[in-house]
Amino acid sequence: MLTDLLVIEVCQGVAGPYASLLLAESGADVVKIEPLPGDRSRAFAGPSVNGSSAAFAALNRNKRSIALDVGRADGRQVLRELMATADVLIRDVPGDVDLSESGSDRMVDCVISPFGLEGPLSRAPGEELVVQAMAAVPRLIGDPGQEPFKYGPDVAQTCTGIMAFNGILAALFGRTMTGRGQRVDISMYGTLLHLQGALWSAMTDPDEWYGSHCEAYTKQAEHGYQTKNGNIYFNLYRGDEDQFNMLLIELGLEEMIADPRFEMGGREAVGIGRYAYELKGVWEGAFRDKTKEEVDELLSRYDALATPVNDYTTLEAHPQMEALGLIDEVPPSNGVGYRALRAPWTVEGQASPEAVAAPLLGQHSEEVLAQLLSYPSERIEELERERVVTQHPGIAAGGRRS
Repeated sequence: MLTDLLVIEVCQGVAGPYASLLLAESGADVVKIEPLPGDRSRAFAGPSVNGSSAAFAALNRNKRSIALDVGRADGRQVLRELMATADVLIRDVPGDVDLSESGSDRMVDCVISPFGLEGPLSRAPGEELVVQAMAAVPRLIGDPGQEPFKYGPDVAQTCTGIMAFNGILAALFGRTMTGRGQRVDISMYGTLLHLQGALWSAMTDPDEWYGSHCEAYTKQAEHGYQTKNGNIYFNLYRGDEDQFNMLLIELGLEEMIADPRFEMGGREAVGIGRYAYELKGVWEGAFRDKTKEEVDELLSRYDALATPVNDYTTLEAHPQMEALGLIDEVPPSNGVGYRALRAPWTVEGQASPEAVAAPLLGQHSEEVLAQLLSYPSERIEELERERVVTQHPGIAAGGRRS
């Protein structure tokens, strides 16, 4: 969909690289500008793929890498010339690039920051846990009144990457009408606040906090319902009262039919219902001698929404993952292939780009300078001698691995 769109990414870590990954997965040509030591995420802890972390491999496939020292005059000149050819610039150091020097009024300039470009925190540093704490997200995890928890995934950075992707596409659409690019400002702080909007909308009267929008503040942590071999989560939105009563009878809970907490077809007795937490022991007593698979099959017969609580191993092996094509088999173009989660959308009539492994540091330095800027080999060699630009030692001229 975005073929022929040139994106220059001057980012490290998660948020900016994730935004440009989504653009790359839509067909854009993404050139990643890395400092000479490389994106810091190459050194993240965990498994290694081709000498860099698995996290880097997941966030930076389908991109080209140029290792460039933008702190030096010649390096900044190279970056300005690349910006002049670009449709999109994504950067996470707001003061690091002067847009007025880019020479392009069609470029969409996306600036990602922890707390935004205005206000008392505009220059404050920030990272995942700092921004989560500032946006009150840890208070949404765990049990009310207990210590706060870190949200599992890097929600501030990944969701900011998604928001940046959306903002960039909106600005590109605007360019088709005006012919001019725009600046898109996106903060991790603002992203996390935005995600809580529906929750906060129900909080007009703290004495009446109840319902799905408020449960993060008012309910105990949800672990699902324990069975003989694991936990299962279920809800009863779809079934009618007769079905629910038959379910109670089959589970040996017929005495609960007259319990007012089980009225309305059980909707208030499970899931996010008003009485779900106090009735959990009743359900778990009925499930004690059944496996989660048996409980899943039983609940499904009564039109309940049910699923075992998965872990990584069972989730990866689930046939739904394959049916939706959510895993890319990335071929070993740089030595070691790997599997990676792809963007969760498909567009009718549009093929996804062929998966390409994340680049080695500076893998495409010479290729980018020659192809996009028409630099002669003498100029490229001069920049390499001065260590303004570096090429990975395992890469031959033209960006190919030797």
